[in-house]
Amino acid sequence: MKISAKKKTWGSVLLILTVIISGCSGEQTPDAVHKPLPDYLRVSTQVEDMYLAAANHAQVLEYMPCYCGCEDVGHTSNYDCFVRQAGADGTVTEWDPMGAG
Repeated sequence: MKISAKKKTWGSVLLILTVIISGCSGEQTPDAVHKPLPDYLRVSTQVEDMYLAAANHAQVLEYMPCYCGCEDVGHTSNYDCFVRQAGADGTVTEWDPMGAG
């Protein structure tokens, strides 16, 4: 399934806004709360921050459509592009590599 440029652009804009808002609010949860990011996602502080913002703002990303093109593997929202599995309390137990590109 091909994703339109407009959908990718809006997904990226909304994700960037989420990262900015989370960085400004001081609500960023320490990495120790969630399962540590695997080495392949620790390519830059921007990627790490993006994943933590996704984990800490699930209530926002769950309303955003998936932009990675992986609806066929069960992604139903933008949150699924970053978090594969989370506990009932929202703690990430498994990360999804799709959010990194």
